[in-house]
Parts: sequence; C-alpha cells; structure tokens
Amino acid sequence: MKKIAILTLPLHHNFGGNLQAYALSETLKDLGHQVIVLNIQNKKLTNVAIIKNFGKNILKKIFLSKSINFVVLESEKKKLYKNHTQFLKEKLNLTEEITDLSRLEATVNFHKFDAVVVGSDQVWRKAYTPNIQTYFLNFVKDKRIKKIAYAASFGLEKWQYDRETTLDLAKLAEDFDYISVRESDAVDLCKNYLHVDSEHVLDPTLLLGKEKYLDLMKDFKSKSRNKLFTYILDKDLYKNDWINKISADKNLPVTEIELFKNKNIPLIHEIDKIVTPHIETWLANFRDAEFIVTDSFHGMVFSIIFNKEFLVFVNKERGASRFYSLLKFLNLEKRIIHDESFDISRLEKIDYEKINFLISERVMQIKDKLARVIK
Repeated sequence: MKKIAILTLPLHHNFGGNLQAYALSETLKDLGHQVIVLNIQNKKLTNVAIIKNFGKNILKKIFLSKSINFVVLESEKKKLYKNHTQFLKEKLNLTEEITDLSRLEATVNFHKFDAVVVGSDQVWRKAYTPNIQTYFLNFVKDKRIKKIAYAASFGLEKWQYDRETTLDLAKLAEDFDYISVRESDAVDLCKNYLHVDSEHVLDPTLLLGKEKYLDLMKDFKSKSRNKLFTYILDKDLYKNDWINKISADKNLPVTEIELFKNKNIPLIHEIDKIVTPHIETWLANFRDAEFIVTDSFHGMVFSIIFNKEFLVFVNKERGASRFYSLLKFLNLEKRIIHDESFDISRLEKIDYEKINFLISERVMQIKDKLARVIK
C-alpha cells in the first residue's frame, strides 16, 4: 500500500469538481492505497473586499444587461455551502486547509507521501490556476516521491502560456513519472510545448461504476422522475427555447434542480433562505430523469453514466474541448445542439450496450496503468 496525495482545484460548491475528486480518491483506494486530498483553499477575502467586488460586478452586469447575484460574505459561506462541505468531510480524507501555497512542501514531507497525483479537472488552465507551477508539482522536491498527472486538463485547445512560463513548465513536466490528460488535443499540447508524452484518459468520474453512485445516493430522492431534467450553468433565451422544443417533442414536463431556494435574495442577512443542494440530490436527478438537457461537462458525464438519453449545449467559455473529446470517443457527437438546424425528430436512441463496453474496456486499461505506475 502506498500513501498518495491528490492535488486538484479548490473544493467548495462545484458539483462536478467535488465528484471528480471523490471518484479519483475512490479509484486509488480501490487499488489498495491510502489517499489524502491536499485541501487547497483560496485566501479568505475581507468583507470590505467582497463588497467592493460586488459593486464592480453590479456595474458590469448593468452594462451587460445580466442578472445581479447576491453578496456572500466569508462569514456566511459555511451556511451557504454546508451540504457540499458535509459531503467533502464525510467522503474525502482531507488535510487541514492550505491557504498558503508555500506550506505545500512541508505538508507533503510531513505526511511522507509516496506519490502526488495532480488532477483531474482544469488544473492546467491559466485562468483557474494563477500559480500554475504549483499544479506542475514544483513543491515536490523529494525525488523518491512519484509525480503523476491524472486526466489533467488545459481547458482550452490552444496553448495559453508565454515563452518563459512554458520553458518553466516543460522543465517541471520532465520530472513526472506519468502524465495523462482528459482531452485528446491536450496530448498534442504536451508534445508540442512541454516536449513530453502523455496519454488521453477518461475523467475520473467515469472510473467508478454506476452502482457506486447508486449506493452513494440510495437515501436521496429527486423531482425528475418521468421528466425532462435540465442542468444549465449559463442560462439564456436560446437554450430556453430549445428546452421548450425538446419538452414538446418528448411530451415531458421540465424540471431543474434549485441551486438556491430564492434567487432574488439581495443581501446575506437572509442566508437561511439560500442553499446549495446535497451532491447526492443533484446526482439523484440524473438517476431518475427520463431525458436530460445540459451545458455542463459533468452533467453530460453523469447522463452517460446513468445511461440516459440526453442533449448537450457545448459550453465554450467554460471549455469546449472536453465535450468534443469525450463525445468523439463514444461516437456521440450527434448529441450536441449546434444551431437552429438541429433536428430533434432524427435523433436515434443511444446504444448504451456499446457505450458501456467502450467505457469499461478503457477503465480497465486505465486502472492497470495506474497500478503499474504507482507500484
């Protein structure tokens, strides 16, 4: 048994982000290892800074004609995200909170890890990781500790870093024992800019079988049974029109998960009227739905895991490459709504016997590779 650390993006209220960390942890545990997640958290902002940022956002959204979110003070975030916090504490073996990245080296040395795994999610995306060298494990100084990237994602199909940073990252990448990436085009990015070989693998959520998730949420209910379930991160009239068309075509009522009990709460003194649902409740909607429409990558992934008929809007701002990469591997590109020319009536039923076989074969290969690399 080896002692393994996982480094991923800060875990808080992102359903997909939290579940990919859970899935990777469970996969490594199933391989017989002790797993600890490095609990990286952003430095807490002062209430004054938060209100200043909120003021700036108001101005931006007025000019862009977008809806205005509410103020969330640091002191109230625990209430707002309590369901996610509970899941993370119960399901993951976390270190103490690490808000100062300079403490990472000491943390790794203290725990005497045999390997550090960075991934998954968009850990190598410039916009999400200002301290990108950290996510190339520059804090792992002990040569005896294996460096592994599992399903690391650049988020975009184009290279994002300047020449100086690229040279620095290439040098760090040389020290990795194994690099795998979540998107097929990331293999080319690694080769062309980092000058290292990498392997295209599946998002860690796909490494766990459906039964694992069913057991996880066995005590949770949803409102999506026999309905069209929608999970839309970036709502607009175009997507709403399509949802109405699909609802009419499938003769299914529409339901969505309520991320907040009341989205019109302007200030945080009414925090108890706002809540993020349990992760298990979120999953239960995918389990129970008759049909799913989403613009979320992990929304798409869990539609596939639960063998559901689905359609997806590719979310380019949040990263399009990951959608195309997985759908191409599974030969499901026709599930993308590209434009008004999309014809719902010509949609063929998904052959999940074939899809499940493709995934299970790839999962076996991936687990075998991880076992050999960590050994």
